Amino acid sequence: MINGLYFYLAIIIVVFFFLGYKIFAKKRNEKRDYEEREDNVFYYAVKNIRRD
Repeated sequence: MINGLYFYLAIIIVVFFFLGYKIFAKKRNEKRDYEEREDNVFYYAVKNIRRD
C-alpha cells in the first residue's frame, strides 16, 4: 500500500517539474521574442533614415 502512495507521489512530482519547465521555457521564449522584436524595430527605424 505504501509503495502505491510513493508511486503516485513520484508521478505528481514529475508532472509539477514538467509543468514548471514548460512555464519557464514559455517565459524565456517570450522574452527572447520581445528583445528580437525591439532589435528589428530599431534596425528598420535606422534603415529608413534618409540622409540629405
